This record gives sequence, C-alpha cells and structure tokens, in this order.
Amino acid sequence: MLKKEVDVLLNALDESVNSNSYWITLSINENENQFIDDVLQHLKTGSFHFELVKQDLTRGYNEYSEIVFPKCFENPVFIQKPGNVWNGNEMLNIEVISKKMVEDLLMDMLTGKQKYFSKSYLGTPFCNDEAKSIVHHFFKVLNDFGNWTSYNILPNFLNTIDDYYTSNHIKLGYFERCNKDLVLIFKYTHEVNILLINGSE
Repeated sequence: MLKKEVDVLLNALDESVNSNSYWITLSINENENQFIDDVLQHLKTGSFHFELVKQDLTRGYNEYSEIVFPKCFENPVFIQKPGNVWNGNEMLNIEVISKKMVEDLLMDMLTGKQKYFSKSYLGTPFCNDEAKSIVHHFFKVLNDFGNWTSYNILPNFLNTIDDYYTSNHIKLGYFERCNKDLVLIFKYTHEVNILLINGSE
C-alpha cells in the first residue's frame, strides 16, 4: 500500500528530522503468529533490501544504486550496489504498540517537541496543527485499507551509516544513531507496511 498521504508523511518526516524515510510493503502469511518469522525471511533472502532499493530510487535518493551508461542504451540506467543493509541480527525486538502511541511518536518526529526523540538541527519542524493534519490523513488511509495492528521494532537490525564507512564502503548503512531512528510496522492480514526513519542531526 502506497498512497499520496503516505508520501506526504514521508516527505514531512524527511523535512522535520533530516531523514531518508521509506515505506516498504512485504507479503506475509495470514497466520497471526508467523509474521515476525516472515519479516525475518524477507531480511534473509534480500527481498527487504530489494524493496528498500526500489523505494530509494522512487524517492530520488539513489543511496543504494549507481548510474551506468551502457553503450547500446540511449539512456543511462541504475544498477543496485552489491550488499545488504541487514546486519545479520535475527533477534528482532518487535512489540505491539497502541495507535495512540503511533500518533505520539509521529507527532514528536514532526514537531521536534523532544518527548521521545532529540531535535534535528538540520531539519525543519512543523507546527502542531500542520503535523496533526498530516498524521490524521495518514491514519485515514490506514483505516480505509482495512483493520491494522501497529508494532515497533528496535532499530538495531540494519547497518548504520558508520558501518558503511568503517567497512570501507562494504556494509550498506541506514540507521544514523542520532536518537531519531524509528521503525514502525502496520500489519494487515496479508501484508506488513514498514515505516523506516533515520533522522540525523
């Protein structure tokens, strides 16, 4: 699921906490007790990373691809960089959270009130009314799509930006570790939508 209102939220988060925010959709088994294993399998097989690369290209960041100019092509093409953002951690720390908590976390990210996250001095926070409107329309899209349950994942399962540099550019990084990393899952019967945020200073 990727709607206009989701894209509005991603753009707003990028602006407020200087993030490269992504919305990744993964298929899961309808068995309620299996979805964590399904997410882990997506990480292991590389499908999680592949969906992240697609989002990265769609959103115009191109952090995980390189542009090449094949001789027989009229236009340049992007190819995926080798590697994976997953750091091999199989012990995913996932907990169910209330929809009110989702709202509070997103509002704090958007407004910079520093209730849960530190403020980004390179970002531009939104006023409370603007942030409320963005979150309200985002929730409406979620609700219109069906019944959903929200989860929080501890942001320790993907490489950090520092890992990328200390590994001589081998480990592809995502998390910034600036107290503005957040991973939320919005689970439906047959799919999970994962919101990734990596706010920086």
